[in-house]
Amino acid sequence: MSTSLSSVVKSGFQKARVLTTATASGRPFSATPAQHGPVNVRNWIGGELRESQASEYIDVTNPATQEVISRVPQTTAAEFDHAVENAQEAFLSWRNVALPQRQRVMFRLQELIRQHTDELAANITLEQGKTLADAKGDVFRGLEVVEYASGLARDMMGELVENVATGLDTYSIRQPLG
Repeated sequence: MSTSLSSVVKSGFQKARVLTTATASGRPFSATPAQHGPVNVRNWIGGELRESQASEYIDVTNPATQEVISRVPQTTAAEFDHAVENAQEAFLSWRNVALPQRQRVMFRLQELIRQHTDELAANITLEQGKTLADAKGDVFRGLEVVEYASGLARDMMGELVENVATGLDTYSIRQPLG
């Protein structure tokens, strides 16, 4: 499970490198989509990237230049249904993954975000027109959410209280309702 999430995150970062280059020092970066043309975004379904069968796309533009930097498919109903089916199947397997292993996946995601902060911020700047400093703040806030989620495994374990009364222990088991 952790390998799949890592490969998803890594593939996203690799695509980001096609669109932007950033310096670690925080100096201005140069966006270079014109050299490559707009990137057609693919759907992530069933653990792999797939070209959409959509006939219509939404252009993502750089607000500073109005240049189209990528195109997002208006995914077909069949593709959407297929994605939902795959997500439901993935949930059935993910729910059986031990909490410590889930936590390791989240720790790996934290590590990848930290390694690619400049690239993520550069893409936010490219797509949203934010300053690089503001975009880095967005990445940091996202990282805080992942850090918080990484600590939730402890809270999901339930608890055992021994010797509530003579010879009596109590325990709680947390189970999702949905």
